[in-house]
Amino acid sequence: MPLACLAALCLSGAVAIDGDTLRLDSPGKDLRLRLWGINAPEAKAPGGGGATRALTRIVADRTLACDLKDVDRYGRPVVRCEAEGRDIACEMVRMGHATDWPLYSKDAMPAAATRTLPATIRRPPGEEPGGRRALDLFPARGEDAQQRDDRGAQHVIAHMA
Repeated sequence: MPLACLAALCLSGAVAIDGDTLRLDSPGKDLRLRLWGINAPEAKAPGGGGATRALTRIVADRTLACDLKDVDRYGRPVVRCEAEGRDIACEMVRMGHATDWPLYSKDAMPAAATRTLPATIRRPPGEEPGGRRALDLFPARGEDAQQRDDRGAQHVIAHMA
């Protein structure tokens, strides 16, 4: 169990719904969690497929350490989560799949995320990242995994040790 789980809610089995929403399946309940401080396109919106795939890759087969920040108008818990010690929302912004949402983050998004790809925070949610490739900080799990990017090129991603 990650050390962060000692001070936070630990979740496993999370599934990305879109670039800023996770689903947890539990007996008799489908719980949706909204990631705190970011805005990402809906799954079917332009750029949404890439954002959903990026979030899927981050959370796949990982234990998440989450802190409850708020409850949104739809009754969803709004959470700030880490995977393997990295802030998930920060990584989504850094990779160009989401934007910092200062109205809610109160400018608490780590400067590293917005400094790495400064154009990202000026790009409206839904626009593609302009050909930039996300770094493989969260490689696919399991045996060697193959994944296609938006252009259809095939990439082999070695599993994380």
